[in-house]
Amino acid sequence: VRSTYLKNAPSGGKKYRTGGMSNASGSRLYGGGDISNMILLEAVARTCKCILRNMLREAVENDRRCLDEKQKEVMVNFLNLLFCHTSKSSGYWKREFRQKVQEKYPAVLTKEEESPLFDLKNSLSLEMLLKRLCTL
Repeated sequence: VRSTYLKNAPSGGKKYRTGGMSNASGSRLYGGGDISNMILLEAVARTCKCILRNMLREAVENDRRCLDEKQKEVMVNFLNLLFCHTSKSSGYWKREFRQKVQEKYPAVLTKEEESPLFDLKNSLSLEMLLKRLCTL
């Protein structure tokens, strides 16, 4: 699978995916440039939203006392898990989170991106992800 990346990206030289959607073999169907990255970003943002809502729902069901504080705690912990540069965050993105994205949007990841060795977190603009999460 050949994939191209932007090297002169606005966020500190991170690389962003620029290939198009892929077929069953993992080959790009078109050189979609930014559209492919936008589709992946949207799938990741919507997956985040579903996970966060489930976490908030569970927190409310388990403990109705201090509801606002509990919700803030859940949100801060989840955002830290997504955006912090820790081994816990990296592990979450590589295992659990990638699996949830694949379950919700089975065709959004290329074969390369489905690999446990691929760093999905660093292939996206986390700034763009945060902005998208704020509008969902």
